[in-house]
Amino acid sequence: MQELSDESLRQIEAEFDAHRRHVEATRDAYQRQKAAALTQKAVDLRGTLSDLDAQVAASRVARQTLRSQLLTKKAHVQSQMAQQLELQREAWHVTRSHELEEAARRRLDLEQLQTQRHHLERLEQTSMVQLNAIDAERSRRRQHDVSKIEHLLVKGSVLERQLPHDALFNIVAETSPAIDSVHFANECEGRLRIEHEQATHRRHDQLRQLNADRAALEKQEEDLRQKQRELHYLASKGVDFLVEIEFGHAPPVELILKNMPDEIAMPDADVDTIDEVLDDATKWLASGDTTLAAIAQSIPSSAPPVPSPLRPLSPLPRTPTTMLLQSLVCDLIDQILEMLPAPLVRANVLAQQCVWKDTRRNLRRVARRERYQRAVHLVRDALLDDVVHSTILDLWSEASAAQHGVRSLLLTALQRVLCPPDQNDAVSSAFDELQTRRRRQDLEVSTSVILVASVLQPRPPPPPTAVLSMKPATLQVYTELPTPIDIAKRRIVPPDQTMVTVQRAYWKHVRLAPVVISATLRHSIAHIYARGRHVYVVGAKGDVSIVDITTNVVVREVPGSNPIAHLEIGLVPGYLLTVQKKHTDLLSLNTAGARTVATITKDDVARPSYTVDDVVLGHILPSVSVVGAPTSAVVGTKDGAIIRLQLRRLLRPASTDARDFFHGHNSPITYLGHRGTDLVSADVAGVVCFWTMTPQYRTGFGWWVPSATVNLSATIHAAAITSTATHLALLVGGALQPQILQLSLPDLLLEPIEILLPRLRPPTEFALLPPVEGLPMDYALVSYEGILFVYSLWTGTPVSSTPLKESMVSLSAAHDRILGLIKGKITCFRIDDATSGADFAASVHHTGARPVPTMIRRMEVQIDRRAMHAFLEKMLWDLAFTAPPATEEKEHQPNEQ
Repeated sequence: MQELSDESLRQIEAEFDAHRRHVEATRDAYQRQKAAALTQKAVDLRGTLSDLDAQVAASRVARQTLRSQLLTKKAHVQSQMAQQLELQREAWHVTRSHELEEAARRRLDLEQLQTQRHHLERLEQTSMVQLNAIDAERSRRRQHDVSKIEHLLVKGSVLERQLPHDALFNIVAETSPAIDSVHFANECEGRLRIEHEQATHRRHDQLRQLNADRAALEKQEEDLRQKQRELHYLASKGVDFLVEIEFGHAPPVELILKNMPDEIAMPDADVDTIDEVLDDATKWLASGDTTLAAIAQSIPSSAPPVPSPLRPLSPLPRTPTTMLLQSLVCDLIDQILEMLPAPLVRANVLAQQCVWKDTRRNLRRVARRERYQRAVHLVRDALLDDVVHSTILDLWSEASAAQHGVRSLLLTALQRVLCPPDQNDAVSSAFDELQTRRRRQDLEVSTSVILVASVLQPRPPPPPTAVLSMKPATLQVYTELPTPIDIAKRRIVPPDQTMVTVQRAYWKHVRLAPVVISATLRHSIAHIYARGRHVYVVGAKGDVSIVDITTNVVVREVPGSNPIAHLEIGLVPGYLLTVQKKHTDLLSLNTAGARTVATITKDDVARPSYTVDDVVLGHILPSVSVVGAPTSAVVGTKDGAIIRLQLRRLLRPASTDARDFFHGHNSPITYLGHRGTDLVSADVAGVVCFWTMTPQYRTGFGWWVPSATVNLSATIHAAAITSTATHLALLVGGALQPQILQLSLPDLLLEPIEILLPRLRPPTEFALLPPVEGLPMDYALVSYEGILFVYSLWTGTPVSSTPLKESMVSLSAAHDRILGLIKGKITCFRIDDATSGADFAASVHHTGARPVPTMIRRMEVQIDRRAMHAFLEKMLWDLAFTAPPATEEKEHQPNEQ
């Protein structure tokens, strides 16, 4: 058993050894195969590595080449920018010198015209005095002769009656005074006739002399006009042709002028340039001069007036380039006419070549300056300041005086007729308070007179803050922005808990009552805008409907063809501004329908050598005009440009010359508003600017600079000015943590009040609600997650929340009504303030709130006012009619204003 076991063990060991050898052989074969594969893979990787090294070396060489090219390009761009800045400064100085010279020349021309006019007026006065003296002397002599003859006749008749005897009568009759008087009268008539004929001959001689002088002047004027036509004809040939004439390479001047056509096409001047205004002024003066000349010709004078020579006004545009070319052409032609008979010497030719080279260099500088900057029209502003502004001020002062007089007369008459003696004190105090408010409003309105002309202050253009484009024909204006402010580190003052408690106690009596608007519209609703008692509904295709929310009647429907991105409602009733994709329209609404007052396209806001992006926003600036229409519209673009267009002529597109540029933004404009006649703007990057419309903030290059600016370094979604025009509310921040900031106007200082909002869904918007009667400051309306919240700008805390079916979009507030869109339908809430008199007095005692014209009145006050109006109406009926018609009393709803 032991042997079998050993044998079995040996057999097992032998098998195990054989198996182990087989395994070792297999392992060695696998290791050899794996080593060969690894060797081959290492060889392949070494080849790949060598290829990659070659590629890296090639890329390094290419990168070094590109880096050197980039450095060369940067150096070239820097040199180009330096050259551009230097050329811009030189062009500014050249432009300023040309403008000053042109203004001085125009001023001298106007002074010369005024001097001639005053001279003719003095001659007219002298001639009138002489004529009056001559007529008086003739009348005196004629009256003296007539009285002498009558005296002689009376004396003769008396003597005839006194003589009793015929003999004595016959003796005296031989020398009768009647015969003597007849002879004396004949002598007087003959002498008067002779004097009259002599005066007539003298007058004819003087008239003949004046006609001869006038014919000579007309001939001289015709010669000058012919010479001017010849000069214009030679100038129209070009500067190269004049140079050929100068050096004798062209045909003779006499032959050229002999073949000159009868009518020469003069260059048309722009209707909105300085020449139009000067031509109008020249025509006015010429009409007066013609009248004075006719009067002077009809007056006999021993010393006829010597006309002073005038420099004829050129019909060409008076730009610096044109004036320089005109002076050059005149100088060349004068030299040609003076030196044509004599041969030219080499010294004169060399001198003229030097002059021509200097002139050509100046022309190149002026042409380069014309590409980058437009000239400033000083004379037109001066004429507008003297004529238009004074006329508007006179009309406005007369209208204000008449309005105040009628108002005071009406109030006095009503007070004397309607008020019994026991109520005089109360009514007098109420009228005094009313007049105080109206005086304050009049003072605010009186500041809305726009200064049409302003004194231009020269100021060099600001340097660009970013790299300019390589193409000089499409330059982009970059404005230097103020230092950013970190709004997270601003000072925040916590609200007073007492005031918060008083505010919450007051708002317990204020409720939001839903109002059903059942007006039927023919189009879908995209946006709504509320103003007063009307709601402007904008459709998806550009249709605009105006709905009266008090009567649920569609007042007006304006069809459209292009979608409207923004709609602005003017202060003047019936005017609105629509911003579309391709153009912006200013519409006027009347009983007949809608009429387009002006259409503003991208070409109207473009400037030479500058690119302008699409218009995204529009605003109507309030102003005083004779016809009662808005005279200026402001538009904002995607690149941050703000342009004000002066709509001086109605029924005509906006003129590209009557416009102002505002440089203060580099990002798309999100808000445009006004405070009085001043402008407030904000862009999406967080820059807010306040523009004061005074001459000190206008540069000499046609653009305005802001009087105050602030950079909040946060995204601005929406903005609005409070009803008291003292603060600007801004909705800033991202979608996760938006907040409402307040800036004081006009200094743009951050208020230490924090209003944090929850996460808002697009569109990110808010609206401002006027203050209630017992609390100060406005309220912000925000809708999110199906709830309408009301936040107080005074304390920064929420005061009311109203559940909705869904979130309200296109929020808008009109006095005591809140409007918005829910599922494409208009939703309206009316604010009912049911606060009692005791609670109101307690709130005013704690908060010190003062009444403002835009506040929401309490229901008790509204009911009292309606009762007072009904009582006054009944008293007026009783006073006007002995038996007033029996009319049913109007039912007033207690919740309607």
